[in-house]
Amino acid sequence: MSANKIEQVQCPPVTALVISLPADEVVGHEPLLNMLASGHFPELSAIILVARAAPLGQKVEPEATGLAARYQSMATQRGLKLMICGQAADHYGLREAAARGRGVELTGFMELAALLESEAVRAGRERVLVW
Repeated sequence: MSANKIEQVQCPPVTALVISLPADEVVGHEPLLNMLASGHFPELSAIILVARAAPLGQKVEPEATGLAARYQSMATQRGLKLMICGQAADHYGLREAAARGRGVELTGFMELAALLESEAVRAGRERVLVW
């Protein structure tokens, strides 16, 4: 490649987002929420909350403005799946549907591993972003 020619590299689309950043680290969530609100990751289909991020899937009041409410509202508006890893759900008392936010589903470690190791991700056609 010559010095005058810059090669453009097309990154594969982000189709899933795995959030492990603790729910109480508000400052760390702001850039991600801003990117999501701005329409970044148009092919995103799922957000998976693992470890200390699990409380973001807790049941919140409709008028709530905290992080959990913002993630749930954004997921609903964009038609995204919002899921909690089952082990984290157990730890934070979110195993029962009544404890989780509306539409928040459970997933498991094996499903998460399958997503991270999917053929599309390995082939570079899709990306899973871990935050």
